Amino acid sequence: MNGVLAATIAANRVEKADIWAERQVALGDDANATPVTLAVWDSGLDTAIFAETGQLWENPDETPGNGRDDDDNGYIDDRHGIAYDLDANRVSELLYPIGEIAEDEASLQRLVKGIGDIQFNVDSEEASAVRQRMAALDQAEVKDFLESLGAYGNYSHGTHVGGIAAAGNPFARLLAARMTYGHELIPEEPTLPQAHREAAMMLETVQYFRDNGVRVVNMSWGGSLRGIEDALEANGAGDSPEARKAFARELYDITNDALRRAIAEAPEILFVTSAGNSDNDVRFDEFYPSSYDYPNLLTVGAVDKAGDETSFTSLGKVDIYGNGFEVESYVPGGNRIAYNGTSMSSPQVMNLAGKLLALYPQLTVAELKALILDAADEKALESRTIRLLNPKASLALAGERFGG
Repeated sequence: MNGVLAATIAANRVEKADIWAERQVALGDDANATPVTLAVWDSGLDTAIFAETGQLWENPDETPGNGRDDDDNGYIDDRHGIAYDLDANRVSELLYPIGEIAEDEASLQRLVKGIGDIQFNVDSEEASAVRQRMAALDQAEVKDFLESLGAYGNYSHGTHVGGIAAAGNPFARLLAARMTYGHELIPEEPTLPQAHREAAMMLETVQYFRDNGVRVVNMSWGGSLRGIEDALEANGAGDSPEARKAFARELYDITNDALRRAIAEAPEILFVTSAGNSDNDVRFDEFYPSSYDYPNLLTVGAVDKAGDETSFTSLGKVDIYGNGFEVESYVPGGNRIAYNGTSMSSPQVMNLAGKLLALYPQLTVAELKALILDAADEKALESRTIRLLNPKASLALAGERFGG
């Protein structure tokens, strides 16, 4: 690690003030509020955690665990949401079936945090532990080690996001919508049938949200044209770079067009998405959904605890910034750990939206967006001005505009 980066990290940990604690507002159980359905469209949810806190959405017409589609909606056992596997086929498990974990789970959680910290240029004890572990491995063992961390990272991602989204809101009701991420270093080869299944999954999932009264959806994920090209190249697909590029474009457009259509046809739902962690400009690089410009979508970037832009956040069409540095939340089983990334800043916007809707359920998407954006604090950077999320100010503004 170079000296400049080390100094920056040290300053962030020691010298910078935390601006976020004073901005937070927790709703009490006795608040004059109504339950609000929030969808965590992610890698899955440990429903036991949120059942215990009373923050889990329930489909009253479905009997869990009987292997039947009781309400004839096309989904088996969708008591708390829906799930799709890696091939975009419908399954019942809302949490990815990771199987037996060879490593001590607490140790694995620290290592997963560490590999993420390394990717985001964050120095930490966990990152040091990963480096030490990898230095002790034979070259043949490195692939299995990294893939095991990738699998657990995917397994825990959605639950971590859900915990952030529901924090301080006893009226939140989380609906799980699982999609499955690959964790292999060489991804599966993209194909036309797979692209069409993923397109169908996008449309079906958003229709499920509409059918079940979801008000806000968090999407801490994305896809890119470059990612498809890279996967084709890794699998030796295509006769030439030009052929791969053309095929990647065809595959990307199939899924991208379906997601665009799904969001556009659900104007009553606010979609919140992370800008991504690629330190790029999503206006010019083809990423979905962070590059979209729809009246019912917010794209969220990441700043650190002092409100300064992180080194990893993507730029461009970013509507608002939230804390993406060392954000603590649940992982499956109920432990709590801090992760970094725009995946962690995005659900903080959904958290605020959920509280506003719990208190003011009559809000339209346009009114909800305005409360979030109008009350945000503006911060001037060298070349532009960004907005920082301010939950306390947004809730106060809602009181002024809508009473209460």
